[in-house]
Amino acid sequence: MLQKFTLSFPIILIPFVLVNGILTGAISPEPVVWYSPKEIIGIRCITIPIEDFAYCFSLLFLNLWVFERLRKTKKKNI
Repeated sequence: MLQKFTLSFPIILIPFVLVNGILTGAISPEPVVWYSPKEIIGIRCITIPIEDFAYCFSLLFLNLWVFERLRKTKKKNI
């Protein structure tokens, strides 16, 4: 599973950074999405809050983990 994750995560980051960068104002004077400074840590990569990267990481990791667990359970029952 870890091998699939390390292969998938950099691939997922490309559209993630493009879309999230556009939404948070990387190429426009006014962002489409605004984050309250009280609700985030404050660390940003370009204009994207670090929490968004953590969300992307956890979303991919948990989906792969659940998929692998279900696949193993199915193999065990056959």
